[in-house]
Amino acid sequence: MNAQIKMTSPATEAASFEASTFLVASIAGAQKVVSGFAILHGSIAPVGGILKLSGFGDRFEGAARVFEDEMTAIAAIRAGEIAAGTAIVIRHKTDLRDIVDAIERSGITGIALISDGHIAGSTANAMIVGNCAPAAQGGGNIGRLRDGDMITIDATSRRIDTTADLSGRKSSFTAPARGYQGHPALEKYARVMTAAS
Repeated sequence: MNAQIKMTSPATEAASFEASTFLVASIAGAQKVVSGFAILHGSIAPVGGILKLSGFGDRFEGAARVFEDEMTAIAAIRAGEIAAGTAIVIRHKTDLRDIVDAIERSGITGIALISDGHIAGSTANAMIVGNCAPAAQGGGNIGRLRDGDMITIDATSRRIDTTADLSGRKSSFTAPARGYQGHPALEKYARVMTAAS
């Protein structure tokens, strides 16, 4: 039995990897990366947040619509309550794959999705910022956002900010009931864990 092994040079492999990782578009004669990630800082995420560069543009400005859970936000999308210029804010959620799918299926464009949780997947219809830190659970400013707060996301300057004065507001976070009382190791972990950043 004969087998053939195709060898490629390191330079060829690197070029192939770069091409598959980043989609590069020519805009006005310049090269611009339109896929990948960027770290943002600002009044909403002082420690940082992760922007998916595959969103609809470089800048977003709009009013916040705040949700404490993903399913309520999805219901609002399906009910036609989310319009262009809305910044959907979801707190206390670790994986937002379902709402990313809901945004894509809805056809709504010109919106933003912001969370202190991890956002799986991406959509060309929204600017997506996940892992905003500190999280609401840690007393972060994302927990102080309210409906109607004006939010700006700027991919060029790497900023995510609100014009609202968050300093005098109380965080919305309320510790949920835990199902591991009586398990000392898990109780200690819940007390001392902080943002990975």
